[in-house]
Amino acid sequence: MTTTKTPVTPSPAASSTATSPIRSSKLTKLEVRSQEVWEEARAAIAAVAQRRGWPCDTDADINQVIARLDAESGAERPWFWIDLQSAQLFRNNVGLGFMDRSEMRTFYPVVQNLIKRLESL
Repeated sequence: MTTTKTPVTPSPAASSTATSPIRSSKLTKLEVRSQEVWEEARAAIAAVAQRRGWPCDTDADINQVIARLDAESGAERPWFWIDLQSAQLFRNNVGLGFMDRSEMRTFYPVVQNLIKRLESL
């Protein structure tokens, strides 16, 4: 004897639009600070790219600049790439607001280090 399952239609209350929170378009203080941190890092990357004649207009360009810098450094680990990931956390936090103050305090020194290394090139 075979059984068939009767399809169940989800209730309107169970739909994703009914339960998703409405978010204000105004950025929080932490998101504004995140944007500032990302812009500092991006400006440092762009300055290096400009001095070397490399494009730096898109995310793909930024990734290429960082990959080139890691290749030039000859380091065993891709430190520029690793540090870029911390900077991109700040970029991604803008509008999403997933980072709290302790996370920002943890990752900000990494981004500062990236900026200092970029400025020394």
